[in-house]
Amino acid sequence: MQQPADITVVVTSCNRHDLLARTLESFRAHDTEGRVARILVAEDGDADPADIVARFGAEYVHTGQRGGQMRIISTANAR
Repeated sequence: MQQPADITVVVTSCNRHDLLARTLESFRAHDTEGRVARILVAEDGDADPADIVARFGAEYVHTGQRGGQMRIISTANAR
């Protein structure tokens, strides 16, 4: 019996969009159980990775200010 999709993954970026694309590509290739309900890409830099985020079916969260990894993860999870 397959488990329901009940996992939210938060990926932080901070202007490293080349690594973001590689990470999302690898994650999608290895996500074989279908348990991931949402992938949130949290960006606190000034660049816009919306095209990369859309390509991998993720959701884009832009905080508009730098605050560190834990803060941006908390912000993304609140959405």
